Amino acid sequence: MIVPHLGGVMPIYLERMNNQLAHALEDTGLRPGDVARLLYYDSVSHSSEVALHAACRSLGPDRLLLGSDYPALEYFEPYPRSTNYIRQSGPPPADIGAILAGNASNLFPPQTSSRRR
Repeated sequence: MIVPHLGGVMPIYLERMNNQLAHALEDTGLRPGDVARLLYYDSVSHSSEVALHAACRSLGPDRLLLGSDYPALEYFEPYPRSTNYIRQSGPPPADIGAILAGNASNLFPPQTSSRRR
């Protein structure tokens, strides 16, 4: 499952959810943060570097996929900005490469064609 928009406010609330839900729900052995790290998240955030940093720290850069919200985001910012902000926000180069292409390649590997004649 790919959650849109870096998970919204969830990355900044994961620790709170981990702390509070343990008191409200039966223990399943998984904390909300553990479950959140099973999902993937697109990088659409209206170029918010703060949101990207929060998602990288709480979810992990390996859970983030390039997203564009094209054409809707075009009303707010030019399309190239939706990818350039990832490069400009300061993650390590390996994380940038993973977010822009590597994670999606791992999640959706190319299919080999097996045509029958």
